[in-house]
Amino acid sequence: MAKVTDFPRLEAKKYAVALCSKNVWGVIMVDEKQDIQFPDAVSSVWTGYACRSTVVAGWGVYEGKTFMKDVGDLWASRDPHVIAYLDGVENMNLKEILALARNALAVRNL
Repeated sequence: MAKVTDFPRLEAKKYAVALCSKNVWGVIMVDEKQDIQFPDAVSSVWTGYACRSTVVAGWGVYEGKTFMKDVGDLWASRDPHVIAYLDGVENMNLKEILALARNALAVRNL
């Protein structure tokens, strides 16, 4: 299986497939970073939706717990590792976009 570091890091932008620091794959769905209130602070992040289900370790007030990030759950990253752009998806619905993102991961063996 390939590692994300096997791929060049692309610039974050709308409709990019990216990995966040918690190892959750998502699709960026905004044109620019958004200010989001987290339990410990406000942070400027890229936001979108998870495109692959992943068990995630909690942090901050959730330290020591794990939870499931399902396909379609909200996703965010301060500094995402972008590996692909989804072109021609402007008229697709979210379910179709997330399926295309999973396909982009599969063809890269991620």
